[in-house]
Amino acid sequence: MQKRLILLVLSVFSCFMLLSGCAGSSKTDSDTLSYNKETVMQAGSFFAEQWASGELENTISSAQLGNKAKKSIISMIDNLNSVKEEVGAFKSVDESSANIVEGKDYVKYEEMIDFEGGKVKFTATFDEDSMDSGYIPTSLAAEQQITVAEKMEKAALNTVFGMAFIFLVLIFISFVIKALSLVPKFLAKKEHTDAEPDTQIVAEPTVQSEELSQAELTAVITAAIMAYTADNSSVSADGLVVRSVKRKGNSTW
Repeated sequence: MQKRLILLVLSVFSCFMLLSGCAGSSKTDSDTLSYNKETVMQAGSFFAEQWASGELENTISSAQLGNKAKKSIISMIDNLNSVKEEVGAFKSVDESSANIVEGKDYVKYEEMIDFEGGKVKFTATFDEDSMDSGYIPTSLAAEQQITVAEKMEKAALNTVFGMAFIFLVLIFISFVIKALSLVPKFLAKKEHTDAEPDTQIVAEPTVQSEELSQAELTAVITAAIMAYTADNSSVSADGLVVRSVKRKGNSTW
């Protein structure tokens, strides 16, 4: 009997927990944003086509919207146009790709647009405030879709350009090293050129010193001869003039 009571209590408690879980789940579902799917699809498709054809900015400028809302949307359009410049001219909108992504407090409209340079995924985000203000999106985004082949091609180009840049830098460094090795030679040559005038200036006093030494030597020999003739009366020094002195041989005069 006691076992049956225990099992009954456990069964009631389990049922209570299951009911609590279901209640919590239904509360979470009620917290999600409620919206009209058809209206969101129409609004998102309108913004996608208008942007792809290049008419969205003019449409927003002429619409009856507040200045703050206009400036916000035009700023988003300017950001989208940078993507359009990369993909080229507009071709068509792929309506079959349109879908809605639901969030807790927002919904996103996504659609693929074909351009000459490839596909672009257009996204318009709506929240409760934007739905209350005529389904004006809170944000617009465009993302270029790149295939695996295009990614591989881009990676290969980046690798080639990177290697080429490295080789150019290495070549430049080798030229710099070669130029630095020539600097000592250039400086040595410049020092030699600057030293040549100093050598000539020093050489002149040397020649003059040799000339003075020759004259002094002549005077000394002349004086010696005059002294010798004065001591020897048999030798007359009258009319004796020493004009030059020349070395005879290596050891004697």
